[in-house]
Amino acid sequence: MIQRLISHRLSIDVTDYRIVQFSKGSKKKKHCEGSSMAVTVNDALTLAPFKEARILAGANGLDNVIKGVSISDNPSSEIDHAFSFDGYFFLSSFYFAGKSTSDMYEFLQTSLRTGGSGLCLIDAYVSGIPDEIRDFCDQSRFPVIMVDKYVPYADMISGIMQLIIFDQQTIVMENKITALTSGHLDEWQKAKMIQEINPQFKSHVTVIYCKPANRSAKSNAAILGTINRNPYMSALEYKGGLLLIISYAIAKTQSPQEKIDYVIETISDYYDDCVIGVSRTNNLLDCGTAINQAITAVNSKNIKKSHTIYYDNLGIVRLLELFHGHGELESFYIDILGPILEFDKKSNQPNLLETMICFIENGRDYRKTSKDLFLHDNTIRYRVTKVQELIGAKCSSNDFLEELSIAIKIYRLRQAENSGG
Repeated sequence: MIQRLISHRLSIDVTDYRIVQFSKGSKKKKHCEGSSMAVTVNDALTLAPFKEARILAGANGLDNVIKGVSISDNPSSEIDHAFSFDGYFFLSSFYFAGKSTSDMYEFLQTSLRTGGSGLCLIDAYVSGIPDEIRDFCDQSRFPVIMVDKYVPYADMISGIMQLIIFDQQTIVMENKITALTSGHLDEWQKAKMIQEINPQFKSHVTVIYCKPANRSAKSNAAILGTINRNPYMSALEYKGGLLLIISYAIAKTQSPQEKIDYVIETISDYYDDCVIGVSRTNNLLDCGTAINQAITAVNSKNIKKSHTIYYDNLGIVRLLELFHGHGELESFYIDILGPILEFDKKSNQPNLLETMICFIENGRDYRKTSKDLFLHDNTIRYRVTKVQELIGAKCSSNDFLEELSIAIKIYRLRQAENSGG
């Protein structure tokens, strides 16, 4: 099986959905750049063909992005530059290298020069790699894994291809969702975009957005597969999380809450560390608004302190999001928190902002705040008084803590945005 590949290399490039076979001496094929990919070596390791894989080296490079797959079982040469492109993941038996450290080293150097993302060895001719090769791969962040010789190349290739193609489809869908949420589409354009997402959507929608703390490609796939079996729902990956659109016809005798609960339970079956945002009921043409509502709910996680957050329960946060980016909101934020941040910056022990956040979020309870921060009640009272001195002139209301509370909510929302939601 291996020998017949010595004089050929099969190069699978799924950034443009094609399979190209090269022979030694053939002219270099023009490589068409596709969209930036997000499938990593770590993602590939979740596939069934790699379930028993051993990581031999380069574990610090498991986040390398895979853009194509190449079978390589011939010695390295200059012509290899014609077969390899940035992000290629190599499959090899090292038949040509045997126990030759120099041949292994030359192959790996060529792979790195061409931007290779990693190497999968089958254990037909080698059972490991020398220490010096392992050290080289560790230093180069170039992962080397090993699988059983009976794992077919075809299974490994098709599995990785499916991941990359799915990722490309996700990028296309993400662009449609982003356009839908932009607020720049007229009603005809909205209807067309929604039709492309799911032509079977009913008259009303509720959107759920969730952001797992520890993303798992396997769990994501299971959730998407379960939800997408329902023709009136759509689920996809979006901005590092999962977007789930539930459609239904409004009926007096039936509440959509049962469907919402079903989706939340499905997510919870796979993630117990997931923040879930739920929009309100919206007309189908307002699907983009519903998506923004669900994302806003997730972004308020530092304010609501809950795993499941309903947009309708956000209170003033809904208004703050409505004025997001407005000059007056920015000015208000700087007026209130600016002096506190400046004081903490100059202080040897910055603590005013932390104290006020804890104080406000504890309902202005001095005792509870002092307990949470392991400080005396009088220390909390001193710091509250200090903040009043710093910002009192900027506050228009008699109760400066009301305005401080709003500024802290803006701060929390910014925290969530800066962390990617």
